[in-house]
Amino acid sequence: MNTSIYAGFWKRAIAFIIDTFLAALPPIIICLPLMIWQVYSMANAPEAEYASRMMVIFILMFALQILSLVSFWLYFALQESGKHQATWGKRLLKIKVVGKDGGRITFARATGRTFAKFLSSMILYIGFIMAGLTNRKRALHDYIAETYVVADTVQPADELPDTPSHPWWIAIASVGMVLLFAAMAFLNVMLTQLPLLHSFAAASTLQNMAMQDMPYGSQTVNGVTYSVDPDGYRATFSLNGDTYTLYLEDEDSDVCCAVFPGEDCAAIGMDVCR
Repeated sequence: MNTSIYAGFWKRAIAFIIDTFLAALPPIIICLPLMIWQVYSMANAPEAEYASRMMVIFILMFALQILSLVSFWLYFALQESGKHQATWGKRLLKIKVVGKDGGRITFARATGRTFAKFLSSMILYIGFIMAGLTNRKRALHDYIAETYVVADTVQPADELPDTPSHPWWIAIASVGMVLLFAAMAFLNVMLTQLPLLHSFAAASTLQNMAMQDMPYGSQTVNGVTYSVDPDGYRATFSLNGDTYTLYLEDEDSDVCCAVFPGEDCAAIGMDVCR
């Protein structure tokens, strides 16, 4: 039996990237110039018109989302249920979508398959990865819509033979994707908390300096300049282009944030010095 009729993961992935780009063109061509024109016109608009112009921009952004969804739906559903049974990307890669009988699918089934792709992406794209590891190389949305992606030479009367599946690889890929996204989420949290961690570390160092009754002077450690004078203890550092100064009067006081022009003490989680 010929089991090479099914489109592999990478061929489908390349076709999908091409198709996603083409499906995004109409809404971008329609909405993006209008959004750019609105943003540009705000520079010379009276302040009283800012609110109304911002509302127009938000409406255009919402319209862009709606048009993108409609464009994505019609692009895939119309072409995959059409005479070629394939989008432009699939036709370029010489593959097409067929039903369980090996023939052309209906517009309704193509619509269901298109929206099922959102489910395939929502579960960390595991639904797409399944196309390289399952029987007959089917993605999750293929199982939902009862479709197959095959070579464009396949005819309705041709047999759709079984192929080996790799369930353990699906499990490994699923765990790997979960760990990857968990690591990315953890890294994102750490990056957002970096200013707080930086300021708390500097505050702790100031308290240690006060307890040890450090002599007058200054020194820079890990990008933070610590200084001691008759008025107290200070730590000055820069984050994201902004400079902050922490102040501690003595070991019995609390560390606070000395406010200077352009500083936002809330960004580093410290109370303003009074």
